[in-house]
Amino acid sequence: MRKLTTTEAAVLGLLAWRELSGYDLLRAIDGSVRYFWSPAKSRVYSVLPRLQEAGFVLRRDVEGDAGPDKSLYRASAAGKRALERWLLEENEPELSRSPFLLKLFFGEHAPASRLRELIEDFDAEQRELIAYLRSIEGPVGEEDPYGLLTIRYGLHRARASRRWVKEALQLVAKLEAAEASVESAPSPS
Repeated sequence: MRKLTTTEAAVLGLLAWRELSGYDLLRAIDGSVRYFWSPAKSRVYSVLPRLQEAGFVLRRDVEGDAGPDKSLYRASAAGKRALERWLLEENEPELSRSPFLLKLFFGEHAPASRLRELIEDFDAEQRELIAYLRSIEGPVGEEDPYGLLTIRYGLHRARASRRWVKEALQLVAKLEAAEASVESAPSPS
């Protein structure tokens, strides 16, 4: 049995709920898992034939109502078993691929004011995320304990990020002050 990639597992998980076209699958990702797993559109479309070839999804072609024909996919019994095996595997360490963190790491090569902008933009994103998660937390409620666990994790993480922002902006203020003192210092003649 081959191991699933995380993208394959995400696709299988969504297809285990209901039959979806590739387009509908992208919309389902956007409305659910994109806050913690967001594969490229091309990646999703390339995963579907591989999952079908492995026997993990079933494909059904249907005539389009007003447009072209489309293919609908759903998880097969073998796909649901593969998803269950994936869920039972040990987690691999989470490696962050964050352009934001990379820019902070190399921040000495930019003015501190740019770091302030990056951090303030990040804070705005966290505020938006908190507002969105709070808006869906109630409707998800106790009917979907798995979704609720995920939403509450996202809320705690975003709130912790906002606490980090306050600390980070204090450090950036010191960097800005140091830059200003260097710029205002008389040049040696």
